[in-house]
Amino acid sequence: MTDNRVKGMGDWLIEVHDWFRAELATLQSQAAAGEQLTPAKDLRANCVAFCGYLTRHHTGEDRGVFPMLARTHPELTEVIIRLEKEHEVVADIQHRIQALADAEAGRDHLVPELDRLAAELNAHLRYEEETIVAALNETPAPPMM
Repeated sequence: MTDNRVKGMGDWLIEVHDWFRAELATLQSQAAAGEQLTPAKDLRANCVAFCGYLTRHHTGEDRGVFPMLARTHPELTEVIIRLEKEHEVVADIQHRIQALADAEAGRDHLVPELDRLAAELNAHLRYEEETIVAALNETPAPPMM
């Protein structure tokens, strides 16, 4: 028997978060691989791509998901404020990582920043999943035109 249910937005969000976790773990492994980052250009490209995807994801949440949740679930207002502030913290770390990647900095500089990003981002993703996934799954999909 086939399950014909539409996946909830919250379930989809968890899948996206899992992808970010896996990609960040890969970046950390690449950076920790040796004294010289080889090939540095590949690591730089991967860092830039990852940071770009994460920025677009957080921008989408800030501009679309969070305002929608604030309207449909006003009890989540404080949660949303916290999540938006956490986005700013993550963005600051991303900017440092991008600058280090652009400068082809050695692992001694890049690894601690990637570790800091992993700690901040993983805590943020866990909190977001604990606080808004159920509300997102309750939210009906917009009507198809």
